[in-house]
Amino acid sequence: MLIKALTDSGWFVAVERENLQDLLTERKIIRALENPGDKSAPGVNLPQLMPANILIEGGVISYESNVRTGGNGALYLGISLSEQYRIDQVSVTLRSIDVRTGQILNSVSTTKTIYSQELKGGINRFVSFKELLQMESGYTRNEPAQLCVREAIEAAVVHLVVRGVRDGLWAFDRSEDMASPLVRRYLAEGYDGVAPSLGATSVDETDKGS
Repeated sequence: MLIKALTDSGWFVAVERENLQDLLTERKIIRALENPGDKSAPGVNLPQLMPANILIEGGVISYESNVRTGGNGALYLGISLSEQYRIDQVSVTLRSIDVRTGQILNSVSTTKTIYSQELKGGINRFVSFKELLQMESGYTRNEPAQLCVREAIEAAVVHLVVRGVRDGLWAFDRSEDMASPLVRRYLAEGYDGVAPSLGATSVDETDKGS
């Protein structure tokens, strides 16, 4: 999810490191196939692997269930209606690191709220002297946890980008983009108590230097 968020942002070119050994093995196979048995032949001119200038690390640091629960209900003349809800929270942290110096450039944490809701109704009526009619109906709506994690990661990437611009780590092609409403909204979050912009996502930042 993080790799997709980084590439979709248009600010980063991601390079493979998790399965680096597999990548090196495939490059050896290419060289072997291009020059089978002829060791005197010149080697295959494969392009060099790209180095990474910035290392981005982090992960899901918490998933809290039943942060808040509640509901309402009513019963009148055998007719009932009730509503219940539950709130979970998932927190994600990301930090950007300068590969050359090891300095942590920025560190942000985002929290996404996950809502679950249940609505249920029922009826209890005597249809005759000895016959009781009972009916119930309802539905439950749960936000997908995977979608909430992805949104929290995407929000963290945007915060890293915007605050990197603010700290002079990188810059927009056009200076006037810094005054856009989206950039100003992300810059305000985590500094002056402005309500989160991505649904129920909130942000907390710790600067380690620029």
